[in-house]
Amino acid sequence: MQKTDNIQIDFFKIRDLGEVLQVTFLFIRLCFKPLIVGVSFIVLPFFLIGTIFTLSAMDGIFTPNFSQLGNQLASMVSLMLGLLFLGLGGIMLITYVNELLRMVSQHPYHKIPTVQEVWHATRKYFWWNLLHVVIWFIFLWMYLIFVYIVFLLLFLGGMLGVFAGSVFIAALMGILAFAAFLFFILYFLAAATPIFFIATYEKVNIFTALNRSFSLLHATKTNFWTAIFTNLLSYFIQFIISGNILLPILVIQGIIEYNSDEEIKSNLLEIFFKSIYALFYLISPFLYIIPLMANGFNYFNLRERAEGIGLKQRIAQIGKQNDFSIEMYESE
Repeated sequence: MQKTDNIQIDFFKIRDLGEVLQVTFLFIRLCFKPLIVGVSFIVLPFFLIGTIFTLSAMDGIFTPNFSQLGNQLASMVSLMLGLLFLGLGGIMLITYVNELLRMVSQHPYHKIPTVQEVWHATRKYFWWNLLHVVIWFIFLWMYLIFVYIVFLLLFLGGMLGVFAGSVFIAALMGILAFAAFLFFILYFLAAATPIFFIATYEKVNIFTALNRSFSLLHATKTNFWTAIFTNLLSYFIQFIISGNILLPILVIQGIIEYNSDEEIKSNLLEIFFKSIYALFYLISPFLYIIPLMANGFNYFNLRERAEGIGLKQRIAQIGKQNDFSIEMYESE
């Protein structure tokens, strides 16, 4: 590969939350072509097939003939196939985006990799990531069961307070139950979300990646809160963009259905809005790039705060650059 100035990003660099999001969108802009083309031709077919099967299942479920055994089986099979293809599409998306970020971050001053190069790495590690996702879901359900048990115990404590006539105890237990539930969910998201990129970048198994994620998360207090707010804000941005796309569709649907007669409403409009909603769901893989990239860049941020890799690399370059000045390192 020839050197070029396509990518000029210091990956291992201490960044605050705003800078993590800023460099995320910068990277998406610089790698826009391999991202859009790759997701369109590699990931989108899975979502398209999954959406078709899911819509078919929904049609079967919400019809008067669903009570018949044959229709129930057909709808359930369609639904399972739809969820299967959507899940495979999600894993393919995670693998492709993470591999692109890994390839660029390991060679930041080289030419941006082509779709074919990223696809080669994606195809190689897809099944590995599939195994990781299965194990992750097992951990997720175990963790959620634990969270619900804690929530239930606190809720029962509040109910006992009500029966005992103590409103204060009931209110306190309710607040504690909500706070515990919220904390455990946010903590799990902060610790679990980066594990797929850690496994991709460091080429380790899911157990090592999970342990590594906890280590980076608790390396400093700043790491902990940065990880939590990076997740919240990146998913919030994704939600806002999705809402801006979906809201006009809902408004138009309401206006048209209110002013249409029953015959048109039950036929043409149903087909039209199903197509619109299907198109909306096909846009979702592109929006999910944002939190994936944000967590990838936050991984570099956490490692830099914990290990100072970028600082060590810059110090090693002292004496090798003609334009060296001490001001370059004062901010470190």
